[in-house]
Amino acid sequence: MRITPFKETSDRLCFFILSLIVVTPLLASCTSLNPCQEKDVNRQTSQDDIVDAVTVEKDCGATTPKSTIVYIKPKGKSVANHTPVLVSDNVKGFEVNWIRPKYLSITYTAARIFQFTNFWNSKDVDQFNYQVTIREREKAPN
Repeated sequence: MRITPFKETSDRLCFFILSLIVVTPLLASCTSLNPCQEKDVNRQTSQDDIVDAVTVEKDCGATTPKSTIVYIKPKGKSVANHTPVLVSDNVKGFEVNWIRPKYLSITYTAARIFQFTNFWNSKDVDQFNYQVTIREREKAPN
């Protein structure tokens, strides 16, 4: 069998339209394939009422453990477009507490920590001059 090129413009147009009809729904469905769901499980405002510490639980389905993610962000803002200060999974006994303004404590009895930073600042809060110190530690199980 020999493939011949399209001979008429109408053949090319029909092929193009048919391709769009088949390919467009496939591409559109790819954007909704993310099985992960996130929910805020804890939100605490610092004592000076300037920033929030937000704990988010991310569940990507039965084949992966739930992730626990902590963000610090300007008070009242969404966590979207903010970098987490801690990313972990297999968490037990997890607690996030403001000890005082600009000092956040994260404790747990068990966790796998994938990402952690011990400070946070932002251009949106006093041009990077407001700095939060973050301490994380494993506590002894009860």
